[in-house]
Formats: sequence, C-alpha cells, structure tokens
Amino acid sequence: SEWQRALQDTYDKELTERKVRALQIIDYAESRPLVVLDDIGQEYSTASGYTKTKFHELVRVRAEAARPTILTSNIDPESMRGVYGDSFESFRHEAFDSYPMLGKDTRL
Repeated sequence: SEWQRALQDTYDKELTERKVRALQIIDYAESRPLVVLDDIGQEYSTASGYTKTKFHELVRVRAEAARPTILTSNIDPESMRGVYGDSFESFRHEAFDSYPMLGKDTRL
C-alpha cells in the first residue's frame, strides 16, 4: 500500500517534499534485494490504467534484474488474466512459480 500511495504522490507536477519521498519509495521497491507485494489485485485502479502499468513495470524490472519478488493474492492464479490482462498472464508464467496456500479463511 505504501508503494501504491507513492505512485499517486508522483502525480504532482511540482517537486514537493512528498513527491521526492514518493520517488524514493518507488526506487526502493525496484532496487531492494527482496520485495514482498501483499494482496495484489486489490490496488486502486485508475481509468488510465496507470497503477497496473506501473505494477507491471515494477515486477518486470525486478525479474530482469534477478531480484526476488514475492507476490501474494487472494486471486486464483488462473484468474489473473481478468485482473491484469494477457501480457501480465504470459509474463507471470515466465517469471513466477505459483504456490497455492490452501486452508480455512481465518478472516471470515
């Protein structure tokens, strides 16, 4: 969620302290040795698709740099196409292994 908020803070045209911090968070997510993105598929989507595009860029940059990335989601892996589109679906099969975590939903 911090990464997603940072994306929204980059919309500012002026280089404010908030935007500088947002750019640092985005760089941090791209460059750290390990990143865990929890509950993907729940992020706020804009009509322009900006968030999804930036998400794709983030995971591709990390995969191309061979930086481990863990993605968690309540979305079935085979349903990702409906959320992120054909391009991500193809990339997902190339770059990620899926490990279903089955069990009782403790939040119900």
